[in-house]
Amino acid sequence: MAAVKTITEQVYDNIYELILNRTFSPGMKLTLKTLQEELGVSSSPIREALTRLQQDGIVDYQPNSGMKLRTYTDKEVQDLFNILSDLDMISLKYALNSDNREILIQKLKHNTQASKAMISDVDVTEWLSFSDKFHKIIADAADNPFLQDCLRKIYRHITIFSVQYESDSSNRDLIQAAHEHIVELLEKGNYDEAILEYKNHVLLSADLAKSCLAK
Repeated sequence: MAAVKTITEQVYDNIYELILNRTFSPGMKLTLKTLQEELGVSSSPIREALTRLQQDGIVDYQPNSGMKLRTYTDKEVQDLFNILSDLDMISLKYALNSDNREILIQKLKHNTQASKAMISDVDVTEWLSFSDKFHKIIADAADNPFLQDCLRKIYRHITIFSVQYESDSSNRDLIQAAHEHIVELLEKGNYDEAILEYKNHVLLSADLAKSCLAK
């Protein structure tokens, strides 16, 4: 049975969803008044949620300006993806060493088939959420809670960044093709090649992300 979330946790999730829905743009000030109007809750849980968001690096506190939604530099984006490429590679290695290897491959295949079917029919937030499940499937199969926690924090940043700055669907085709190629390698039993391709896919995503930032 899932634990019941506190009001602060619910407010945190609600603010995060507002960010993903582009209610707030990068660098925008997040005021208590605005959030109270959006969420219909008192200021206390909003303050606590904003503190958590600051601790997670999603919002920045600036003296005399208050809380602002974080903006990302080229270096920060590259740093995120450099760390992610190593962690994702480790995650896939762990997952392939488990007894559920064939189940993992089938889940990834189903994911890529589903994401391909919806690639042109949904907005960026929905498609990225589904596409990111590809990585979550691998992380879950790795069955390492410490690794999963690290990945969850990094992907939260990358999801926010991708939603805020992605401006066209061309990157979707590249991401989709990479996922399909990884699945193809796994089905052929070329596990080492698939692991390397997974790492390279993440590093390529850094270049795509920075190109969006430059627009």
